[in-house]
Amino acid sequence: MIELARFTALSGVAAHWCRRRVLALAEALGMTSMAAARLAMGFGELVQSHRRAAPTGRLLIALDEASLLLIFEGAPPGWAPVTVRTAFFNESLELPGRLILVQRTPEAVITDALVADQKRAFALKPREVLMDELAETNATLQRHGEQLERTVAERTAELARERDALQQARLDADAANRAKSEFLSSMSHELRTPLNGVLGYAQLLRRDPTLGPVQQRNLQAIERCGQHLLRLINDVLDLSKIEAGRMDVDLAPVDLARLLHDVEDIIGPRARSRGLALRVQVDPVVPRGLETDGTKLRQVLLNLAGNAVKFTDQGSVTIACRPELGELVFSVRDTGIGVPRERWERLFDPFTQEDAGKAAGGTGLGLSISRRLVELLGGRIWIESEPGQGTAFLFTHPWREAVVDDEQPSSTMAEHDLRLAPGQQASVLVADDVEENRDVLSQALERAGFEVVQA
Repeated sequence: MIELARFTALSGVAAHWCRRRVLALAEALGMTSMAAARLAMGFGELVQSHRRAAPTGRLLIALDEASLLLIFEGAPPGWAPVTVRTAFFNESLELPGRLILVQRTPEAVITDALVADQKRAFALKPREVLMDELAETNATLQRHGEQLERTVAERTAELARERDALQQARLDADAANRAKSEFLSSMSHELRTPLNGVLGYAQLLRRDPTLGPVQQRNLQAIERCGQHLLRLINDVLDLSKIEAGRMDVDLAPVDLARLLHDVEDIIGPRARSRGLALRVQVDPVVPRGLETDGTKLRQVLLNLAGNAVKFTDQGSVTIACRPELGELVFSVRDTGIGVPRERWERLFDPFTQEDAGKAAGGTGLGLSISRRLVELLGGRIWIESEPGQGTAFLFTHPWREAVVDDEQPSSTMAEHDLRLAPGQQASVLVADDVEENRDVLSQALERAGFEVVQA
């Protein structure tokens, strides 16, 4: 097949010119003037029908041996009237998206010169045809531009709706998170108040000299369980405060050596009860006085050291502090079971525990709270561990040296038996909106010899 010309969206002047060119081509192929005119007439009608059915359809004009081929593309089936196809052409073949019309020209002698002349004739379009095609092209471009603008506008509106929906979803999630934090905070307070009453009454009963060993052990069990529950409640309360942005940092001079000694005093008995050695190592360069929030720093160290003792069956736990690149680096190392690398980051997620942690109890909040407290103090925390080789939790703290008082009291308070001296008299006003709290404190003070007035 020899293609002579290819057109898109013929209309107006261009269609009229193309019909004349088909007439000239038919005559050049040896058809009589009448036969050529009939062919051109049928071609003109088909061009108009094709344009209505497929505004952007294509037309190919070609030669195949002794036949003239007119190929219309891009229109749906049935667009060409059957009467026109049978009246003006020898054969027609309709395929999906394509109609091939065949006009046999047995008298034609197709030479290279004829083909070249016809290609040139179809290519050399008159000015008015070019202008008509240009106008048609511009109109098509305008339609496409308008369609593109509509599509862009629709997509922009859709994106705006999606953005608004995402923003609303984020606001809803933030509101739900705040509501959750407020609920946890409120519930923690509501739970802690009666629990303090239970612990207070248990401590009062333990001071009763008439109780036997069994009753004393039972009361100690009540206290242990109550203290454990109180720690869980405090963890939830701390997390809710942090998430709600209500956790403040109170910077003040802190005796670092004394703070580490306090941690050792608290963790030491737990470690010894499990047969572990507890060590505290402080680099001599580390300043004694540090400007920090002592309560939060102590809580982080207690959380990390408490976990280390809990997950170590034999060996030791080491609490250390050293300088590094203008910061202080605290570390808590153990000789415990270790943690696989792929689980390191998950340990800092709230309510996340390893299998051993679930067996040991707890909420899974300690490391999450520790990370957030370290960040509030201006540092960062990370883990170094290998299974079977122990674990180290390290965190940085800004180097803020401070002057501390030699007489600064310890943050841990030992239990003292409060009692008036013989012959001494004193009155105490006890005020609390919770009756159980007033009652526990009043009984303790009365046993110490005070005259108590409740308000």
